[in-house]
Amino acid sequence: MTVKELAQELKTLGYDCAYDHFNTTPTLPFIAYFENERTDFIADNKVYRKQQNITIELYTEFYEPNISEQLEDLLERLGIVYDCVPFLYIEDERMYMSSYSFSL
Repeated sequence: MTVKELAQELKTLGYDCAYDHFNTTPTLPFIAYFENERTDFIADNKVYRKQQNITIELYTEFYEPNISEQLEDLLERLGIVYDCVPFLYIEDERMYMSSYSFSL
């Protein structure tokens, strides 16, 4: 799966979705996703597998586990194994963020 294909799948959830950031303030809930460092498998002076690390951030106004479950169901349906940091409250922004990290 590519990052572009992942973006298309995320949009099927029906929430505003953008790579890295939005140019205008979106309505909650919304999703931002971005690429982190790559962790390629390298041996014998050869790259055997390119592995891109991805983070998806889900922002909600309230504690809304049903929205997180929608995202988690999508990732699981796509066969993506992820780590989740759920429902961190961002006091300055008055919203919650759940973060999902995985490799493609």
